[in-house]
Amino acid sequence: SAVVNTLATTTGTALNVSSTTIGANGLNFRSIAANGATNGIVLNTTGASGGLTVTGNSAGLCGGQVTGFPAAVTAPNSADCTGGTIQSTTGTGILLATTNSVSLTRMWVKNSGGDGIGGTGVTNFSLISSLVESNGNAVNEANIDFGDLTDTTPDGLHGTGAITNSTIRNAFENNVVVRNSAGAALTSFNVTGSQFTNQSSNASSDDGLRIEATGTANMTANVTGNYFAANRGDHFQADAANTGTMNVTFKTNTLVGGHATALGQGMTVNAATAVPGYAGRIDYDIDGNSINDAVLVGIQVNLGTSSNAAVFDGFVRNNLIGTSGDLLSCSSQGFGIAVDAHGNGTHTLAVTNNTLRNCFDRGIQVLANDGSGVLNLTITGNSIKEMSTDVNGGREAINVVVGAADPNIFGVPDAHAVCLTITSASGETVGGPQKNGDIRVRQRFRTSIVLPGYTPPGGNHFDTASVITFIQGNNPGATATATANDDPGVTTDGFFGGAACAQPS
Repeated sequence: SAVVNTLATTTGTALNVSSTTIGANGLNFRSIAANGATNGIVLNTTGASGGLTVTGNSAGLCGGQVTGFPAAVTAPNSADCTGGTIQSTTGTGILLATTNSVSLTRMWVKNSGGDGIGGTGVTNFSLISSLVESNGNAVNEANIDFGDLTDTTPDGLHGTGAITNSTIRNAFENNVVVRNSAGAALTSFNVTGSQFTNQSSNASSDDGLRIEATGTANMTANVTGNYFAANRGDHFQADAANTGTMNVTFKTNTLVGGHATALGQGMTVNAATAVPGYAGRIDYDIDGNSINDAVLVGIQVNLGTSSNAAVFDGFVRNNLIGTSGDLLSCSSQGFGIAVDAHGNGTHTLAVTNNTLRNCFDRGIQVLANDGSGVLNLTITGNSIKEMSTDVNGGREAINVVVGAADPNIFGVPDAHAVCLTITSASGETVGGPQKNGDIRVRQRFRTSIVLPGYTPPGGNHFDTASVITFIQGNNPGATATATANDDPGVTTDGFFGGAACAQPS
């Protein structure tokens, strides 16, 4: 039967289907192997009827195992990679272009001179219980690369995608990159039970898993129950630009350090485009992850330069960032959580029930500036303690800065409208020794801050003493400081009372 078919070559390409339609029954192999070829597998312009399936014939741990939370990991067992080994190719190990429905199980792809698996214009792809390692020998080469980092209009993966119970490790630069700029949506990209790691000695290492929607791309990603370690850049990064649209869930993953010259080792969701700004939408849910040993920020959610059409909508909740008693385990140079709202778009966010320990500088850092946008921010139920005692860090548990420039990037004074709720249980918001209050709130230039439930005394929107009293009343045991700026050119700046802040959907 078809599932026992095998292919094996040395310096010849084991399977090459180009400008030929694969029938609806597909190509089915138990294993495909190549050693030293230009490419091990090539699928190029194969139609939309059928695809390639490699099954293997075992039931072990070719791709390793991730169990529990925080995760315990079992190393991959290459002896179980019965789907075949693609190794030492001079170019991309598995080259996919304008092809459909590729499913690879228990394959071992290693030591390619280019990408391990490279794809352009691919519809529907899955990698199951596989090991992809040590591919690439130059920048912009990855273990798995859909969309080619050198392409300004990337066309990577559409339809559905999955990486399941696999190990992707030790790429020259990025472990996995998926980039689109147009075309059909990537309706689901599900990454579960997998390991994304690099070597501490690899100074060229960058991201563990990166997804990017530029142009008019639409991408949905669900990254759940994975293990990330020793990626020099971000363990996970989701980016959008232009009018790119994203829906990102990042849940119950375990992120740890391990890279000697790391720049990131956290995770970020980011959108930005040069003036007139990003004009798409990102929905995100960062829920229940364990993060240790980030460098700059454990979790960053950044609406960058944006137009008033931009929407950033999300949750940062139930995450464990840093470990009690473990110095700088939250972050070694920056913050636990960073929230940014730049430009003229709307960022609506709930930061709830997170536990932060041993952050170098601040626990939660908030910056709204460089435009006249809207920030709806609810910070409740978090526990922030054991801040760094370093004389250069260890500041506020929560620091909120609204307004920073006149003129800003759009040539006018900052005029963000912010709705801000900060509440915590008694004794759960504690800054470090260099703090200016456990909670610090700064209103600057032509910005406004609405504090639901607050009443400005006598209509005085710049009475910071009453603001401090209000914030401290909502955060028992915490001290607060506040500053305000009365711009004589406007009447809408300062601190206001109002209804409850809008919540992410």
